[in-house]
Amino acid sequence: MALGGVPFSIRAGKCLPTTVTEVRVQFRRPPQDRFGLLQLASSRNYVRFRFNPDIAIAIGALARAEGESIDLEEVELIVCRHPEIVVPAYTRLLGMP
Repeated sequence: MALGGVPFSIRAGKCLPTTVTEVRVQFRRPPQDRFGLLQLASSRNYVRFRFNPDIAIAIGALARAEGESIDLEEVELIVCRHPEIVVPAYTRLLGMP
């Protein structure tokens, strides 16, 4: 499915492993592969915004692994805000202390 030339997908269902609300922006591969390693990588760089159940922003990228070789590894930087006080859903809805 494409909207304004931008492809997007919606995944929904009752039996999915987790219940989350998030937006994931996946970037295109670079036009030039200088080292010939991007053909081997299965993932792409992305930015992920999670709204529910917790609030998080994540940036995922392929980075050069430590050491002498030119191997790539997937890394993800996550900034997350957990609520300090967990309030049950119906208590929050009814406004009870």
